[in-house]
Amino acid sequence: MAALPPLYKEGVRVAKKEQNKKGNEITGTDVKKAVGLPVPDAMACKIADSLNLEESKVMRYAYLKNIEALNPVLRNAGASIPEYTAAVQFVTRLVTGEAPFEAFKALFPEQVKDMYRKGLSEKEMQREVKAYHTSQLVADLLEQSIVPVHLMYQDIYHKAIGAQVILMNTAMSEMVKMNAAKCLLEVLRPPEKFQMEVEVKAGGSVIEELQATTRKLAEQQKKLLEQGASVKDLAEADIIEIVQEKGPEKVQ
Repeated sequence: MAALPPLYKEGVRVAKKEQNKKGNEITGTDVKKAVGLPVPDAMACKIADSLNLEESKVMRYAYLKNIEALNPVLRNAGASIPEYTAAVQFVTRLVTGEAPFEAFKALFPEQVKDMYRKGLSEKEMQREVKAYHTSQLVADLLEQSIVPVHLMYQDIYHKAIGAQVILMNTAMSEMVKMNAAKCLLEVLRPPEKFQMEVEVKAGGSVIEELQATTRKLAEQQKKLLEQGASVKDLAEADIIEIVQEKGPEKVQ
């Protein structure tokens, strides 16, 4: 078989490169699936193009996954689909540590250029960005997407435990060893099992008993929450029913 001409080889290489590149791009079909609502083809392709402007493949797919994960907000926000997808991109950048103005500038370059054309000061531009940052749509998305602190710093939590173990085993001071051991006992203590006792008396109106029992249960739950129990603890708590029987009636 004759060798392929160099130009043909180069053409094949470029074509394969372009094909691989397109294989990593988000498509209009991807957008439609993520949004979860009917999206016109032209709009879906335009949104996909805006997502593909992001150079990082990881960030592109973070946008797409967040568009899918947060789409209940879209149903309740009354925003248009392009407004929603742009806000998701903005929020995604915020939760990865980017400053609001930098995120806004990356996603809305034409609006930023317009600010400069109008001669707005930096303070005025910051105010414009803050207005968007604090809008209801962005606020709702942030509320749903912010990672709890204990999960965000879980690696530091484990490092802190490791440091306490080292101190407990190697510290020269007995006091330091004791404090480290005490800290570990506190941190690694298994969760307590909360139990709630509900007293049910025999006799009387069923509705009245149910209302009284519900009030007592609510009071106990409130007390347990004040003592440090979580909502999950209460949901999983065992409810012990104590039934008090009426004694025999006295005959006059």
